[in-house]
Amino acid sequence: MGDDYINRANAIFKDNPDLRKLSESTFQVLAELINKYNPKTPLDIKLKDISAVKDKKNTHDMLISIEVIERVHNPRLLLKLMHRILEDNGTLILIVTNNQNWFARLIYLFTGHFPVFPNKESGRFLPSFLWQIQLLSRDIFDIEKITYNRSVIPLIRLKLPFKNLFFGENIILVLKKK
Repeated sequence: MGDDYINRANAIFKDNPDLRKLSESTFQVLAELINKYNPKTPLDIKLKDISAVKDKKNTHDMLISIEVIERVHNPRLLLKLMHRILEDNGTLILIVTNNQNWFARLIYLFTGHFPVFPNKESGRFLPSFLWQIQLLSRDIFDIEKITYNRSVIPLIRLKLPFKNLFFGENIILVLKKK
């Protein structure tokens, strides 16, 4: 079942080289920024296709997943795969869209769907809530830290000074492999 999603994702990148190039360039910028602000101990950061490492065990000390779990049909399977790939005591940084903030709630109230998830039966965008991630990961990961980034007021793009569940745009979880 999980291989089907991996194969479909690979097909999307294969059929759209511009999308693959954008993904790789975005990743490169992220890797450069991380090392720019961490000059004393630069990290060896690599973009990897998860299907290339899915059969390996205990091969990575850290994984970063940015808004991926919302786009798979079986988030539990994805978490198990990341657990298998991580070394003992490895770290997973999981960044998910915060569907519990004030803006998402307001949009849902008036439209019946969350702002970043289309109102169609594509089956590829499933809102994830903090309680769901806690439940899905509880027997394979320890949650070390939960934090949020700042939110903005749409249209005027005014940054709010608050970082919490009600105002953050994203939920950022630091998970340790059990």
